[in-house]
Amino acid sequence: HLWENLPKFYEDGTPIEYGVEEAYSPGYYSKVEVMTGSEQVESAVEWKQVKTIAGNKTYLLRNSNNQYLSTNGSRFQWVNEATAKSSPEAQWTTSDGDGYYQFTNGTGYRIAFNSSNQFYADNGDYNKEHLFVEANGNQVRMGYYSDRKYYMTNTVNSSGYITSTNYTWNATSFTLYEKTVTYTSVEVEGEQAYKITNIPLDR
Repeated sequence: HLWENLPKFYEDGTPIEYGVEEAYSPGYYSKVEVMTGSEQVESAVEWKQVKTIAGNKTYLLRNSNNQYLSTNGSRFQWVNEATAKSSPEAQWTTSDGDGYYQFTNGTGYRIAFNSSNQFYADNGDYNKEHLFVEANGNQVRMGYYSDRKYYMTNTVNSSGYITSTNYTWNATSFTLYEKTVTYTSVEVEGEQAYKITNIPLDR
C-alpha cells in the first residue's frame, strides 16, 4: 500500500509519527522493517518436480493419491495441492546431508522416528531425525535406519503418526516438488516504507 500527502504535524505543531503493524495471525509474530533505497522482494514462486533430494532446499512431498504431507500442530495430516503451496506446515526444508537429511517444515516441526517404530512431528532436540532418502523411479522413499533395519514411511494413522514398514512395496513413495523463488529489485516510493514479514513462533 502507498499512502501519499499525509500530514506531518498535528494542529499544535507536534510532529506526527507514522508506523505500521500487521493484524494478529495465530502462530506467527510480525517483523516490521523500514525500507530505504531499493529492496529485493519475492516476485514469483514456482514448484518444480524433481527426482532427487538436495540439502538446504524446500520441498512439497506428494503421495500417490495426490495428497501432500503436512502437520497440524504435532500431528501429521494430508492436504491438497492448493493448501500445500500456501501453507508453511506442508513445506519441508532439508538440512545439509549426503543421503540422510532432517526435514523441517515452516513452523519448526521435523519428521522424527520414535521407539514405537512410528514417525511423529517433533519440535524439540530429539536425535532420531536424520532420514535416509532413496530413489524409486521418478519418486523417492524415505525412512529411518535402526538396528540394521530400514523403517520406511507408510501412511498417516488416526493418531497423526506416520506408520512404518520394512517392505519397500508397502512404503509411501513421494513425488518431490522443489521451491524456486524469483526476486525483483523494487525502488522504495515515498518518504518512508515498511516491510512486514510474518514469522512462525517458536513452539
